Amino acid sequence: MRLAWLAVPLVVLCAACPGGGIEQTSPAVTGIYRQTFVTDSDDCNPPRHPSGGYTTAVTVRPDGMNIPVPLIDGPLTGLMRFDLLASRGYAFSMVRGYSPDGSARVYDPGTEPSECFVQRAEWQLLSGTQTPIEVAWTEDYTVKPGCTVAADWLPRTSCRMAARIRYELVEECAPPATLALETNGGVATFQCRR
Repeated sequence: MRLAWLAVPLVVLCAACPGGGIEQTSPAVTGIYRQTFVTDSDDCNPPRHPSGGYTTAVTVRPDGMNIPVPLIDGPLTGLMRFDLLASRGYAFSMVRGYSPDGSARVYDPGTEPSECFVQRAEWQLLSGTQTPIEVAWTEDYTVKPGCTVAADWLPRTSCRMAARIRYELVEECAPPATLALETNGGVATFQCRR
């Protein structure tokens, strides 16, 4: 699938939008975005979907974009960054195998881990030519019979989670400005330095 990167504002009809059913959109640009989540399905226990949202940075380039995605890795959700590139179909995959002690090892997609607990995660760009940007996110967990992993936050049985990540533009940060991660009082935030 090849997406064209548009440089003109678009208008999308939206029956659920305030203001008469028209949602204003704009070209996807490098900047600071508000990241939120919509769960489509989650049959895992405990649930895999993070709650709330984050303010983060997205970098848009002619060949794709660099975005943060959730990485559920323990009781806290962190963010991992990667490139969704045209040359890879605007998608990214990851495979992790977990040992009984809870330690994880990352494998190349298509590799079958030897561990008894395997996580496969995929992210696919759904809408990236305009804001809001939307990415499909799925996680499949395979737990072999008799497998016990010392990590309470991992599901105990095989399951699947599917969600969408939505990135809404808060502040454009076009060159020559740069994005910077700054810490103030122990709180890290992205800033656009002009």
